[in-house]
Amino acid sequence: MEERIFSCEKLSFMERLKKGSTSKIIVILILMSLCFISEASEENVFFKVTFIGFLYAILLLIIIPFVTASKYIYEVRMNNDKVTLFGEYYNHKWCKVFEIKDLSVKIVERKYRTDSRFLIVFRSKKTKHTINRSQTWNNFTLFELFRTFKELKQEEIIWDEKYTLQALEKKARDEYEWEDI
Repeated sequence: MEERIFSCEKLSFMERLKKGSTSKIIVILILMSLCFISEASEENVFFKVTFIGFLYAILLLIIIPFVTASKYIYEVRMNNDKVTLFGEYYNHKWCKVFEIKDLSVKIVERKYRTDSRFLIVFRSKKTKHTINRSQTWNNFTLFELFRTFKELKQEEIIWDEKYTLQALEKKARDEYEWEDI
């Protein structure tokens, strides 16, 4: 089989950080305004509780996008016996080559109130690499990546994976990302 290449848009660390933290900045601004409004009132206890909550929110809302954007995989190449991952750690490029027999793959669906997002996790004995943490991959590409890996490793797709793949296919079709094969 010829080499199959799967890729997404390549973003710098700052672009990935901005992409993951825009809504979080809005939340911080709302909490800041709440904190200042409560300071003007006579309730000193409410101000202290709000201020502590505000500091906690800032920590969470800054640290989580920073960690999520730090490690980024933008390309996966597969052939009969090897899988090569290309990525960046902050802005430093890296490349890892794995024997296909030493890897396992898992597709994960993260459900939110209004949306669901899909990740693909490659695991070897020593490392774990997650694709689509920064939500830059096309859903159809994720679908094809997972199916191709299973075909190359000659593994069957189990029932749980079929269910998740159906949800991924539905999302790709709903967002007009699906390409007929």
